[in-house]
Amino acid sequence: HNISDGMVLGFAFYACGSGFAWKLAGGIIAHELPQELADFFVFVNKAGMKWYTAVLLNFISGLSMVIGAVLAYYIDVSSEIRGAFLAIGSGVFLYVA
Repeated sequence: HNISDGMVLGFAFYACGSGFAWKLAGGIIAHELPQELADFFVFVNKAGMKWYTAVLLNFISGLSMVIGAVLAYYIDVSSEIRGAFLAIGSGVFLYVA
């Protein structure tokens, strides 16, 4: 789901302004940090991975969010599509919270 989080962030920077988008970025970090830490501990303690392999896999997973943000910022879609994506993304964030 990291790529979709990134796309919501990219659309927010494009359509909503940087003030709102940075607040959204803080919310996404607050959402992702505990999940990535939990993934790390599962990789190390349950899957038996070396710690540096677990860090590398979490880093690669996190890069998909950056790819989604850049893609959403530069993709040429209508404002209705951007709005719909932001609405769906906000609904997902409210559901998770």
